[in-house]
Amino acid sequence: MKILIPMKHICAANLIAVLLLAAASSCNNNPGCAPAANGPAEVKDPLEVVRADRLRACGHEGRYRFEDCGKMTPAPKGYKAFYISHYGRHGSRYAWNPLTYTFVSEALDKAFEKGVLTQRGRQLYDQYKDFAAVPTIDYGQLTTLGWQQHEGIARQMYERFPEVFKGKGQVLARSSTSQRVILSMASFCVSLQKCNPELDIDCRSLATDLDVTKGISSKALSKWTAREKGLLESLESVDEVNARLIPTDEILSALFTDTSFFGSKKNRDQFAYRLYEIWCGYHNYTDSDFLEGIFTADQIAALWEAHNYNDWVAPVIEFGCDVEPLAYDIELRADEAIAGRCACCSAAGGCGEGAGCGGKAPAADLRFGHDFVVAQVARYLNLNGCYFAPACADEVKYGFQDYNIPMGSNLQLIFYRGKGGEADVIFKVLLNGTEATLPQLEAVGGIYYKWSDYKAWAASRRAGK
Repeated sequence: MKILIPMKHICAANLIAVLLLAAASSCNNNPGCAPAANGPAEVKDPLEVVRADRLRACGHEGRYRFEDCGKMTPAPKGYKAFYISHYGRHGSRYAWNPLTYTFVSEALDKAFEKGVLTQRGRQLYDQYKDFAAVPTIDYGQLTTLGWQQHEGIARQMYERFPEVFKGKGQVLARSSTSQRVILSMASFCVSLQKCNPELDIDCRSLATDLDVTKGISSKALSKWTAREKGLLESLESVDEVNARLIPTDEILSALFTDTSFFGSKKNRDQFAYRLYEIWCGYHNYTDSDFLEGIFTADQIAALWEAHNYNDWVAPVIEFGCDVEPLAYDIELRADEAIAGRCACCSAAGGCGEGAGCGGKAPAADLRFGHDFVVAQVARYLNLNGCYFAPACADEVKYGFQDYNIPMGSNLQLIFYRGKGGEADVIFKVLLNGTEATLPQLEAVGGIYYKWSDYKAWAASRRAGK
């Protein structure tokens, strides 16, 4: 297994893990507007879902749900799987922003000093001290559960499609330069190699791949993303939605007898929001349940809706995420696999001495990154009909639910070849291990689509349509 990871991205504590891998139209003033007519197919009310389901109420902070993975529809007769194209989010982690922990800690400290904690607030203050010690230091890092998730996802991929990974198949794995993502890639590839020790797996974590692994580029936004940014900027801001939806006073009154020490409503809203983020994510790294019962079902629904809106807006507005390079990379790499050659063979100068690929087409392309990329590429591809243009912020929850991009969430395109050669290729898409639809394409054999049809549609998408 080959590793290409700049050492500056690996801290000493996790260097051993990597070495082991090497060895082995706005209506903002109308909050109550109904679901958009141009929105996706009707789904169960997401607010009722999060009221009833503790795990989905965690949104994108929830753990990967292997129990939700669906059964596979057999391929049409005469078609055999030969290639997989994948993008996966890192596994479970501590909160990525240390402010999540420190903002809550500092507020509780100040309330304690001023003597304004209720009985429940004092209980939270005492328990939070012990809880926050490790997460405040290890913020953003992959947890043991996160490593295990990618082990399981890789094993499931191999067991479902063993014919793709037979013999000395070539696998290219690329990750963003985030440590939690690098280690997620490591876990996945180690697990895959255990399934078939003969696999030739090349792992890379390079800044030059960030346009694919993180949707970040110095280039101008694509036509499609620029249009999406205009749509998002026409809607309410995240702060406006938080202020309108989060029942801050109700939440804080259970913890504090006086909240004037926060200084502003924005700070009070942020405390409720940060506490909810911890509630969503702390089961990724602890067995403690000290936060259970701190919110009512209605409070959880309101907090989830605000958080969900942020997750929908943030990829483009906050991070400048443009997934068109990723979508194009998926297409180019698939075409190389279909043609029976590796991408570097077709480049100027060929593979070059010592490339090690032997000119073989890849069995799989694995890409590892972040939740906002999964969310955006699903929207770009109109996966399960999730692309829609909301008329106001309150419509967003009907077309996008961040509990569908949990820790370890992933897309897999499985390619099948028929007897007609390169022109006879079909594929299907899995979202988190469950078959998904591309409603803009005509299906063949149930859940399968012609690759040629997809490419024609993708060309129109790149044109900004």
